[in-house]
Amino acid sequence: MTQYCIHHPTIPAHWLCPKCSSAFCPECIVRRQKAPHKGSGSLHLCPRCMQEAEWIGAENIIQPFWNRIPKLFAYPFSLNAVCLIALVAFASAIFSGPGLIQSLIRMLLWGVLLKYAYASLQATARGDLRSPPIDEKTISEDFFQVFKQLILFFLLGMGLVLIAANLGFFPAILYVIVAVLFLPAMIILLVTTGRLTHAVNPVLFISLALRIGWGYFLMYLFLILLGSAPAVLAHYLFAILPAGFASFIASLGSNYYTLLSYHLMGYVILQYHQQIGYSVDYEDFRYDEASARDSGEKEDSGDPVAREVAFHMKEGRHDEALGVLRRAKAQRGLDGLQQNDMYYELLAIQKEKEEMRHHAPVLLEQLVLAGQKEKACKVYLDAVAGNPEADTDPTVLLRMGTWLNEQGNSRKAIGALNRLVKSHPTDPLVPKALFLCARIYGENLENPEKATRILNVLLKRFPDHDFAAQAEYYIKQVRVS
Repeated sequence: MTQYCIHHPTIPAHWLCPKCSSAFCPECIVRRQKAPHKGSGSLHLCPRCMQEAEWIGAENIIQPFWNRIPKLFAYPFSLNAVCLIALVAFASAIFSGPGLIQSLIRMLLWGVLLKYAYASLQATARGDLRSPPIDEKTISEDFFQVFKQLILFFLLGMGLVLIAANLGFFPAILYVIVAVLFLPAMIILLVTTGRLTHAVNPVLFISLALRIGWGYFLMYLFLILLGSAPAVLAHYLFAILPAGFASFIASLGSNYYTLLSYHLMGYVILQYHQQIGYSVDYEDFRYDEASARDSGEKEDSGDPVAREVAFHMKEGRHDEALGVLRRAKAQRGLDGLQQNDMYYELLAIQKEKEEMRHHAPVLLEQLVLAGQKEKACKVYLDAVAGNPEADTDPTVLLRMGTWLNEQGNSRKAIGALNRLVKSHPTDPLVPKALFLCARIYGENLENPEKATRILNVLLKRFPDHDFAAQAEYYIKQVRVS
């Protein structure tokens, strides 16, 4: 049964506290870097009791494979996989003729594809749902795995020959049915353990299939249906197309099926890793972001301070939340818009008005950089406009004048622009502020006399500025009207 985060009831939990039994998603868990003498990586702490939490496991997070069928089918269409599938198919078509050398080349090409499929299965089983890169490590490392599968097929074939020769036709048919039924389990054991003796051990492969349960047999049904498709495709292609082109298309279909089937087997290992006894480490796990969005999960912000503060705020512990931010501010300063916004919000909740007014210009500057118009205007009007001692950046004041005017708050817009002119008289933005102020008076407040006076000030102080020509033209327009 899926466990969900205590604060996000629709999001599967990643972590479980062994002390208070609370479950948390990545947004709620507290992360701390390990001490240097304890190795690399992160500690994941319960935000309630600060005990180290335990990873629940991939099975609680990922979707069942039967709910991912479209994504499973799309897996071989990643750039790496498509390139390899097409390249192997093209080369196989070129060397499709008879002869020992052509046969050896085709076998080598098949081995390369199979080795890549093995790498896909292993990566998927660890929780990395991206296709592996096409490089020397992926293709050549432990290439003996391919020969192990060939030996596995050889041993299964020899078993069929021996049973047919000694026991007859019907036992041989029964042997084939059992062998085909448990072949995926054998391949899974071969890839996950690396041991051929494990793969051919009936106790192990039957036990693995039974531990997975009905999910194994559903996977088997998919593999059978998919496996028959390339053979049917080839039968019709060779009847209607030239042999070379038909060979290329049939090889594409076969390569696609091979990669899809191994990816599916890897996903089944990931989904049932606890039942199988296969270890999936959190450090190796690559969370499927598409599934996260489908399940409503929010993307992890990657900010442990913000996560801890957010958790305290959800619990109603505003003092603790503000304390976390104050400690962070004292140690290294607040980092980014999220932390500064939380700090301002908590100061407002706790009615720390003096500190709130002092912090407002800092937050305002970041809101302006982020282009958050409405929130920036609110912070300015709440805490900056009435505080003449606030050291506000001239760029911020000009932006406030523009945005407040867009919102229809002309008087407050003029106040921000006047503040720029008076507080920063030598700033290069002063001419623009004067011109904008004049336009607000002339167009919004219908006060052409005031607009003209401001424009004359602009002409007197900055006669050579680019805005001087615009000011002269605007004064003429005011006189005509």
